[in-house]
Amino acid sequence: MNDEQYLLRDLFHNYSKSSRPVLQRNAQVVVTFRAKLKQIIDLKDNEQLLQVILYTYQGWNNPLLIWNASHYGGIDEINVDSSRVWVPDIVLYNSAEFTFSGGTHKYKTDVVIYSNGDTIWLAPAMFVTVCQLDVRFFPFDEQKCRMKFGSWTHDESRVDMRIFGNASNDDIYTEHGEWQLLSINQKRTSKMYDCCPKPYVDITYTIHLRRRSLFYTLYLIVPALIITAMVLVGFFLPPESGERMQLGITVLLAMIVFLQLVYQNLPSTSNSAPLLGKFYIITMLLISLSLAATCLVLNYWYGRHGDGEMPMWVRLIILDCLGRVFGSYNKHRFGNRRRIVEGQDVLIKNEWKTAANILDKFFMAFFAFLITITSISLFFQAPFY
Repeated sequence: MNDEQYLLRDLFHNYSKSSRPVLQRNAQVVVTFRAKLKQIIDLKDNEQLLQVILYTYQGWNNPLLIWNASHYGGIDEINVDSSRVWVPDIVLYNSAEFTFSGGTHKYKTDVVIYSNGDTIWLAPAMFVTVCQLDVRFFPFDEQKCRMKFGSWTHDESRVDMRIFGNASNDDIYTEHGEWQLLSINQKRTSKMYDCCPKPYVDITYTIHLRRRSLFYTLYLIVPALIITAMVLVGFFLPPESGERMQLGITVLLAMIVFLQLVYQNLPSTSNSAPLLGKFYIITMLLISLSLAATCLVLNYWYGRHGDGEMPMWVRLIILDCLGRVFGSYNKHRFGNRRRIVEGQDVLIKNEWKTAANILDKFFMAFFAFLITITSISLFFQAPFY
């Protein structure tokens, strides 16, 4: 046998991995811990789950595994399978995986042991954690997801955890297409639980993310604005074309389809309504009002002339007041001439049609103003763009 084989034979003779690596029963094992973020795999909005790859570091001293390197050909470190030595049962408290696994099951790499007893366990692993999302400003939102690591069975008097190094991960992090990493903070906490008389130590990593909104702007917001603008186009159509109501209903159905696409990717929560969802709801309301306005215009164009002479208040409001603004005002035409040629139904019909044309221009300007103000006021609530 070579020197390393002799070392392994002597080192693990009468060694039990079940006991903590301490010489005195009341001694404390100090574990230094660090988790560096390698990559964000996915943040599932509808399930509120964050899936990431972490590079973990765990270090502690095992006084039961110490040797004199000079007796074994100068070997001062060895790699052994993690199943052969004691390892801390540090787990992700807020894990959302189907199998709740600790370190001995999660990590598949060897443990490095040095001649002075220092032990290091480096391992990459994929974690799935619960992340409560705040979708008020979707898709211009920021999220903070917390990952809480700690020993599941050892209290602070038996196993203590210390932060190793800083949380910077610029050297290994791979950018995500949808989420921008803003910062990662780490914090050590000692907390009492109802189950146990002694506190337990944990290290919590807070991952601050910002959603990249370009995709949603190009494929959900801009098309919705274009579809909404079709409402204004409807007021340009001649009433006799017969396509006004069909256009308005088609626009309304298109907005309903877009609303379904948005809510398929959002968590089913009643805590808050997403900003984009509010935009679609208000837009659908404006489209519905435009349909009602279109009905009024068509009624004036086709039906109201059968009621006889135009009431004075309609002539005053529409023909005189609105006609001044929208360029169809003619006092002689709508006043004296009506009395001179009284009995001619064609002039009555023309008055109603002229009122319909004025209302067309008014509603087009009115809804253009409402759509612009609503869009600006809603999206200015977002914290960023």
